[in-house]
Amino acid sequence: MENMNSNVLVFEDGVLTKDIDNDFVWRGFCSSANKNGPIIQYIQSILPPNSLFIIPRSDGNVTRNNKYNEGYHHLYWETDIEPYVKYAKETGRVLLVGVLSMLEYRERDINYIYIPLHDDFFEHGVEYWFPRHQLPPWEQRTDELVWRGGCSGIGEGDSLRIRFAKEIYKYNPNTQVRLGRWWSENKGIPEELFGEHIYHMSMTSQKIYFIVDGNVIASNHMWGFATGAVPFLISNAYCWFSEFLEPYVNYIPIAYDLSDLVEKIEWVKTHDKEAKAIAMGALEITRRVFSAEFHRQYLREQIAKYIPSKET
Repeated sequence: MENMNSNVLVFEDGVLTKDIDNDFVWRGFCSSANKNGPIIQYIQSILPPNSLFIIPRSDGNVTRNNKYNEGYHHLYWETDIEPYVKYAKETGRVLLVGVLSMLEYRERDINYIYIPLHDDFFEHGVEYWFPRHQLPPWEQRTDELVWRGGCSGIGEGDSLRIRFAKEIYKYNPNTQVRLGRWWSENKGIPEELFGEHIYHMSMTSQKIYFIVDGNVIASNHMWGFATGAVPFLISNAYCWFSEFLEPYVNYIPIAYDLSDLVEKIEWVKTHDKEAKAIAMGALEITRRVFSAEFHRQYLREQIAKYIPSKET
């Protein structure tokens, strides 16, 4: 495997055999995994003999014929992934492919391992960075709608985020839901949909918190549950904690075509008690599932589905 290029981090029998030419396998605000950081180090520490664990440098959707990965990450299945599929078969190793997130389609012959999102959250838990006692109580929160996000996403000028900003503007042009200007070039986005950058903690004193897919999942896909608000999840992607989410218990799902967005905004306004319960459910998943201990337990269990992980 010596002639492979450097777009995939490779561990064979728990030993690093191929590095990448970047410090991060993915990097975003509160969604970063350094190749030498605590997430990758822990994975390496529990990989058993006879395992081949590869982590493509991508923010998700690692599948055959994926134009996004080819164009944006220069990640090509035939040259970057397929040789390891063949090598694992030839050597009798169990191939595991570590990914940040995936859309609905997955390759049937691939064992995907969904990797936790962020090194700092993995090391300390999310509550360490978003202490519950510092959040405003529900009764002091406002109905104001606040969101910022870049213009990333599939569909160019008709991407989910652009459609989301348009839908909210049509509902009420005076909200603080606006797009940031990054990745907005040549997409024909109306000027009124843009807003200035705002501090992320200024989006944590309202009753609704929007989590909206970008290229795959949003950088706030995880910490949005720690804000004390009701997470409005607009996503068709799957990540490491998706299996622990319960609609109307710890988040409110929004249809990807946004057909129920306004209806559910109005529901929160008229069902304060029920909305508060969902916000508390989101804080509970933050406390339990997003803890440092649960992160590690999750990884051990996922790897053990395919091959017994090494005890640490």
